[in-house]
Amino acid sequence: MNDRLQLNSELRQQQTLTPMQVQFVRLLEMNAAAIEDEVQRRLDENPALEVAEPAENSRADDSFNETAEDLQRADYRDEDDMPPLPASARSHSTGDAASVSSILESSAADEETLADMLTRQLREADVPDDATRAYAEFIIGNLDSNGRLTRTLIDIADDISVETGTEVSRADVVPAFELVRSFDPAGVCAIDLRDCLLLQLRRMDDDNADVALARLVVDRYFDLLASRRYDKLAQRVKASADDLDRALAIIRGLDPYPGSSVSSSADRAQHITPDLVVEPDYDDPTGRRFLVSLSQRVPELTVAQWVTTGEGDRRSTPALDQADAFMRSRGREARDFIELLKRRNDTLLAVMRTIVDMQSEFFRTEDPATIRPMILREVAERIGRDISVVSRATSGKYVSMPGGVYPLKMFFNEAPTDQANVSAHSIQDAIRRLIEGEDKRAPLSDDALTAQLADQGLDIARRTVAKYREQMGFPNSRGRIERRAPKP
Repeated sequence: MNDRLQLNSELRQQQTLTPMQVQFVRLLEMNAAAIEDEVQRRLDENPALEVAEPAENSRADDSFNETAEDLQRADYRDEDDMPPLPASARSHSTGDAASVSSILESSAADEETLADMLTRQLREADVPDDATRAYAEFIIGNLDSNGRLTRTLIDIADDISVETGTEVSRADVVPAFELVRSFDPAGVCAIDLRDCLLLQLRRMDDDNADVALARLVVDRYFDLLASRRYDKLAQRVKASADDLDRALAIIRGLDPYPGSSVSSSADRAQHITPDLVVEPDYDDPTGRRFLVSLSQRVPELTVAQWVTTGEGDRRSTPALDQADAFMRSRGREARDFIELLKRRNDTLLAVMRTIVDMQSEFFRTEDPATIRPMILREVAERIGRDISVVSRATSGKYVSMPGGVYPLKMFFNEAPTDQANVSAHSIQDAIRRLIEGEDKRAPLSDDALTAQLADQGLDIARRTVAKYREQMGFPNSRGRIERRAPKP
């Protein structure tokens, strides 16, 4: 075999991001809460980065400490003419009263989570031994917010063995598993939906024939129940249509997510923080102009004075050279971060103003049906940036308006066809109205939905109708059929 050297040339185009661009992309992807944390982290780590001192005229505002009652008293000639403030307002206006945030935090802290509720029941339960109690605590820690068990008993037993250093089998964990399943709310610690429904049915009256039939349906014929094949289900359970309807009404009244009914302070504390605010310009008589601003609580940043004043010429020594190098590197990092933060904010504002301009009808009415077709490329072309920049600027971001808080991704949607002048939101709204108004005993098929949309002037393909129906969470016509209207 002849070995020979070979030289091949290949032409490739490759884009490489500079470190500054990488940092900019990372900052652009952050939402308001994340950027606030990032700014605080940079302030803690970089001594050259500081919060800018407020202007002299703004310091006078710090001494303003008039209460709400003082302000109201100034509007009246004497205290006899002044109506009394509500008790809540009087308590909040006092200087030593708790702030609104502290009141909310204390009320949230008093709420009992699902884990707290189950742990409290475990303490009050008659547990045969300490090992069962410890295993039950471990099982409670493996429940999700809906009360569903997230891992198998074998995996839980293995975890306990690793943590305690003793051999624990699945059989050892079963008594603790059954104990937690007996706690309230009924259906907690289930392994799947069928198990959850059965746990709730088993706590109902055993002498009730309708409950017994509902239990039989869920236990042995859950697949027919899930597919809503009620005719075949009635044949299998050998029940009349009326008896089956009463059993189905009981099943509909069960809670598939029992843990979610328990108020959780952790869940309540998690809320959407809008990144931008859009509000009408009340000075505009036409009502078509809007003010766009950032809602993040980020202070104005500046480079520390010791960085700028220490950059002059001075006698060179190894120690001073090392100090100068540190000072210059930290100062450069601070300047770069301030510049990148400004670029990020300017980009967000430019994207939001463009969205407001292109979706002006929605911002006037806040009606989702008025959202016009719009894609990322259109916004990118208007602001002169790349599509990836617009995508990162809108991903996970929210805008606050007088009527509510909306995700920025909501404004981007393609027209279903090149000839259509309506957005996907309008079509989904039309499909939703048709499904909600249909006869539940004979639901509309996708072909029927397509035909009725065409009658409304929406010429949409059947596969597009099916795609939008699935996106909205509606099952097909067989999955929506009901023998009778659900009983209250």
